[in-house]
Amino acid sequence: MNRLQHVRALDGVRGVAVVLIVVHHIVVRAADPPFSGWAGVDLFFALSGFLITQSILTSGGAGGIGLGEFYRRRFWRLAPALALFLAIAVVVWPEDPNPKSALAAATQWLNALQGYGEPPFSPHLAHLWSISAEVQFYVVWALVLFALVRLRVPRVLVLALLVGAFAGSQALRVAIVGDGAFVWNRPYFAPDTRSAALAAGCIVGLAFAWGWLDGRFARWTLAVATVPAVTALWWGTTFHHLDERLYTVAMPLAALGGAGLVAAAAVRAPSPVRLLCELQPLPFLGKISYSLYLWHLPLFEQVAEWRGADDLAGIATIGVPMALAAATASHYLVERPLLRGVRGLRARRAERVPQVA
Repeated sequence: MNRLQHVRALDGVRGVAVVLIVVHHIVVRAADPPFSGWAGVDLFFALSGFLITQSILTSGGAGGIGLGEFYRRRFWRLAPALALFLAIAVVVWPEDPNPKSALAAATQWLNALQGYGEPPFSPHLAHLWSISAEVQFYVVWALVLFALVRLRVPRVLVLALLVGAFAGSQALRVAIVGDGAFVWNRPYFAPDTRSAALAAGCIVGLAFAWGWLDGRFARWTLAVATVPAVTALWWGTTFHHLDERLYTVAMPLAALGGAGLVAAAAVRAPSPVRLLCELQPLPFLGKISYSLYLWHLPLFEQVAEWRGADDLAGIATIGVPMALAAATASHYLVERPLLRGVRGLRARRAERVPQVA
């Protein structure tokens, strides 16, 4: 049985993540940006690692959904809104000089292109690298975790695998930064150097599914832990992406902080942070966060073309309402209807399957 009931708090965490990213893509245009919201992506990654892991362990691992059904659900959750966005982007912004980015975004390897290659970053599509990272994670981790569960691998070994993935990703970042030829896009975008937050979220997912976070003591411990977790995330926003300390110190702390915040929200730990995450509009922003993430950056770019890249107030006051409107329309007219339609079709098909007496 899935014990995850406090979805509102997790939606609020997702809302915090998307707010950090949206603000980042406004203020990053300043000559001396006062804020760097990259930690919002790591918070998203930690949440994804948690949700996917505990979902597999509490449903698929217990004889519920199979691997094929898991992938079908992920496809219908992500693909329609992304396909619509890409189709509109190619038509509305044909002047974007990098069609290779559109192909990479559609085939889910944009993070590798931007991390390992030297592409001209597409101003309208560059943010889709994190979608590619998440899809790659769904494919690889679902295969691995389903296999580990079916083979009855001891829990300590499963946990050790994730701890090793976290440590390995961080060690690689440190090695790249310290080799004397540091290029920021390699540790920032590449899947091997940006997977620590996903691994941290997976560890929390294991702990939650295995019941290690049950009980009053765990809830109060996590409530206290929200203070250093939020501190680590906020401290990370003070580092620019060209600062080497971002990759050696800030990113691992933000990954751990994000995982701690997700754990506290999952068990509804009694803390002011949890109460804040449950207050509107954060849960609503969390619900539409996928579409908001898709649409906000190209719309900000459009407003910047109209008013000038240095008009941050204009980008915020015009671009944010435009992004919210596009995201709300995408969520309620594309994401939800298609998900409901697919689920209803499968339910009707299941009802027509002859039952064995």
